[in-house]
Amino acid sequence: MKRRFFHPLFIATVFGLFYSGCTEPPVACFTPSKTLVDVNEPMTFENCTEPDAKGYEWDFGDGTKSSDVSPTHTYKTEGQYIVSVTAKAGTSVNDDVTKTIISAGQRLIASASILSLPATNNNGGAWDTGDNPDIAVRFSAGGNAIHQSATLNDAPLTFPIAMPTPPPPLFVLTPTNWTVTVLDIDGLSEEVMATFSVNLATFVPVASKTIALTQGSTASMQVSYTLR
Repeated sequence: MKRRFFHPLFIATVFGLFYSGCTEPPVACFTPSKTLVDVNEPMTFENCTEPDAKGYEWDFGDGTKSSDVSPTHTYKTEGQYIVSVTAKAGTSVNDDVTKTIISAGQRLIASASILSLPATNNNGGAWDTGDNPDIAVRFSAGGNAIHQSATLNDAPLTFPIAMPTPPPPLFVLTPTNWTVTVLDIDGLSEEVMATFSVNLATFVPVASKTIALTQGSTASMQVSYTLR
């Protein structure tokens, strides 16, 4: 029997065709660093596509695109954006696409109103002796005081109590954990009347513009914001 011998280049070509035909197509995947981001705040999209694609086409939903593997992007205006990535395979029929929604916005403080406070201090006595408390509200994030309102001197405990707030855009409520503290200011000393906590990362900027805060059944207030 006559033996057949195949040229090494022919074998390599056939093997390459067979191997490429058996390669699994990519499954598009990415993880955003945030799903709620401030306007003009950079964020990243970490690519987790497997197996690696031959290329990537990103659409950030605001008219801009990218071909980077794991791009960084900044939204210039508030709103909700559909972000998609197309993981490119050897043939377009095997391309894969995945999408998610990113919300962008800035909350500019508009008003703060105290709805209720404990009638007495922690010792069961009056907040101030002989007059009403001098009330201020402090907003803190990450353990740092970001803004403190002007003090309402000799404020009667009749509700609601509207607190002074700076005009926009001097105070932005960023999407992070905030502590809101109501204080009785007495000279250089202060006494905590109520403390509220809120994680604004759970609030979509285009949702309700009034945030309700409560401390058990003894204290409550609301903070309103506008969007920019």
